[in-house]
Amino acid sequence: MKIGITSGDWQTPLTPGGDHRWGGSGWARIGQYLKYLPEDTVVGTLAWNNKDHFVVIDHLTKEECEVDTVVMQRLMHKGINEHISQAQAYGQKFISDIDDWYWGVSPSNKAFSHNHPKNNPNENTNHYRGTIAKSDVVLCSTPYLQNQLRSLVKGEMVLLENTIDLSRFTQHVDSGEASPTVGWVGSTAHRSGDIETLRGVLDVMAKRGEVKLYHGGNHMSYPTFASLLNVPDELVTTAPLHPIETYATLMSMDIGIIP
Repeated sequence: MKIGITSGDWQTPLTPGGDHRWGGSGWARIGQYLKYLPEDTVVGTLAWNNKDHFVVIDHLTKEECEVDTVVMQRLMHKGINEHISQAQAYGQKFISDIDDWYWGVSPSNKAFSHNHPKNNPNENTNHYRGTIAKSDVVLCSTPYLQNQLRSLVKGEMVLLENTIDLSRFTQHVDSGEASPTVGWVGSTAHRSGDIETLRGVLDVMAKRGEVKLYHGGNHMSYPTFASLLNVPDELVTTAPLHPIETYATLMSMDIGIIP
């Protein structure tokens, strides 16, 4: 059996001319497990063969690959759910992996407007809903998602919770500084106002010199952590956004926050 894996959580290159890489959710839900799968796999773009089934275009070789099973994550493109029934009749199986409740996304999150049917007729949550409904198996990362999707899903539902590979992390050594470094690691590209809830605490402490601020995951195209906290840029030490393989090295603060 050959498994085709295609994810909508795929980062654009972090540097000019760089490679596309797994996004955080794509890697956590699928990418980190590929080496353990006994079946042959191909990762790439889902495409219709203009006959009766899907193929996956290998993101490395650009070759069209025949697959028996398709694992999909965050695919919201027009046409997918319309073709699934025909591909299932051909013999292909479809697994949808769900890690976010997109119908509950805050309007302040860029994903809300980007994937809204009124704004994006070709890639939106209505197409996503249809694809999920027709999938043979739906994997959910939390019991909440499983409950939310139960009325929509006709196929089998499986709870597959997120895991952390502890071997990727090293134990932090205290900096010994009188003012500890308080930090957050992640991309500011798609937030829902959670970092702003720290205003009135972290910004005040930083301005008084009681703590130092750190952001691991800075990107020139995204809002700065300093702007979200409403502090001067010079009060925040930053490290650039890393590919997921070295993401754990960004966690160099004394105190980590999860807003």
